[in-house]
Amino acid sequence: MQVVARNWRVLGGRGEVDLVAWDNGVLVFVEVKALRTDEYGSPDRAVTREKIYRIGCAAREYLRRAELESTPVRFDVASIVLLPEPFMEYNKDAFMPFQRGAHR
Repeated sequence: MQVVARNWRVLGGRGEVDLVAWDNGVLVFVEVKALRTDEYGSPDRAVTREKIYRIGCAAREYLRRAELESTPVRFDVASIVLLPEPFMEYNKDAFMPFQRGAHR
């Protein structure tokens, strides 16, 4: 994947995308969640409905500003646990905040 934006924010605080990247013609919006340990569960559990909604808002705005509304998109989640040994789990197509203008 080729990263094209990091910590991309919408003006007015309606959302943020941690990473935006191209992956073989698909624009990928990646949410990165990291925890010191997994004592209280996997980091991806912090990707709530509200968070998905905000990521969707930011993604729509990114697509609009970049004039890429008809581009195929994907939403991934990278979960990172730092201790006792660093570990990362990467989930492709982890969620879809919108599909043709509707929320799932």
